[in-house]
Amino acid sequence: MTVRAEQKLYVRSVDGVRCFVPLPVSVGTDGTFHLLPNTEFDPEDAITLFEFLPGDDVRAEHQVIGDGRESVLLATTLVQSASRDRAYWAVLFAVAWGVPLPSSVEADELPGIAARIRAENESGLRSHYPSVVEWARKQA
Repeated sequence: MTVRAEQKLYVRSVDGVRCFVPLPVSVGTDGTFHLLPNTEFDPEDAITLFEFLPGDDVRAEHQVIGDGRESVLLATTLVQSASRDRAYWAVLFAVAWGVPLPSSVEADELPGIAARIRAENESGLRSHYPSVVEWARKQA
């Protein structure tokens, strides 16, 4: 990926409420965006969830957000991810935001992800949103 100047790209997030967070990206000449490392994402925090993670390459489009007065460049489609935990984070985000699971998550991955969520929650290792805990319980 040939990179142009760094800029910000909005990503859907859940942090107790649904929100949109501007994150730093590098822009590829092919029109994709590479999410750069940032202080907003903490891999130990399952409460602040992002639709896309640092290291992901995404496509974006202009969309109106919030109260309808602001148009931003919003990440919309995953192109490529190097994260080994991508499916886990995708499930956490989708369930907490209340949207269908992304097609990038394979059905055979779901039992393992659900078991991981249940184990983390039961051990107190990580707190999850009630909707995520309920989803994982239903997968048992």
